[in-house]
Amino acid sequence: MPQMAAEATAPGPDVTPAAGITHVPAPVTQAQKLAGLVGLVLLAAGSLGFIASSSFDTGTGLDHGSLLGFEVNGWSNIAHLAAGLLLLAAAASRAATRAAWRTIAFAALVALIAGLIDGDDIFGLVPVNTADHIADAALLVIALAGTRMAKEDRGILERDRLVGSGDHGPDIVGPGSGSVGGPRRNVARIDARL
Repeated sequence: MPQMAAEATAPGPDVTPAAGITHVPAPVTQAQKLAGLVGLVLLAAGSLGFIASSSFDTGTGLDHGSLLGFEVNGWSNIAHLAAGLLLLAAAASRAATRAAWRTIAFAALVALIAGLIDGDDIFGLVPVNTADHIADAALLVIALAGTRMAKEDRGILERDRLVGSGDHGPDIVGPGSGSVGGPRRNVARIDARL
């Protein structure tokens, strides 16, 4: 009887080796691509804004410059650079992208509300005008859309699947693939042989 059990578990020629198994990389999502694009635009706006004005005045009557109809100063340029860097850095992963989009949405909402309440500046640091209000509202909508697009849509089992290379092409193994340890050959049960 012990000999039959040993025969049933002995590997045969059609067992796929487990060597070379790697995690399946998650595909780049539209939210990650959008984060990279908006990040570059915000970096450009922050960098070019220093040409128009690099004043770090605070309080009422802020010294500012104009860049394509937007009022800018050193504080707004720093905010745009920080937001752009955040989005570019977060674009490498889905979870980081979603967190970054949430942060940008919150910041855009605060900037929009504070700018509309005061009308001339945001907390005495950043000068604003109508074009800035429109840009903040547009950034809020884009950030909310980015947050929605960045939502993880793969199932929990699909996230942990692995790919290994067998004789007949790649095999998907792992949770949800039918065999956690890898593809197995069908072996008749001991009671079927009796």
